[in-house]
Amino acid sequence: LHPRAIMAAPNTNVEFLELTQDSQVAQQSHRLLLLDIEARKRAATVDVPTLPNDVRDSLRQWGEPIRIFGEDLAAIRDRLRMVMARWEVWKEQQEQGSLV
Repeated sequence: LHPRAIMAAPNTNVEFLELTQDSQVAQQSHRLLLLDIEARKRAATVDVPTLPNDVRDSLRQWGEPIRIFGEDLAAIRDRLRMVMARWEVWKEQQEQGSLV
């Protein structure tokens, strides 16, 4: 039973249409955007290593490139911070069931 069908008056026919492919893509894009916004908020509270070797090792563990062309040490560390923040937010939302 669809959740909105419960709110319908008894003995009425309620029809629910499936979303189009474009709408599904737009919803997924919106979910990812919200995930990224929440990760940016959370990034300030994430503890990341400070030593360059530790940062490099952490990026390897996450499966991320060690350095992207033009990055300095601060940018590399910030990228690691965002990777870790996105993972925390994604994991929380998955546990809450709000991520499909």
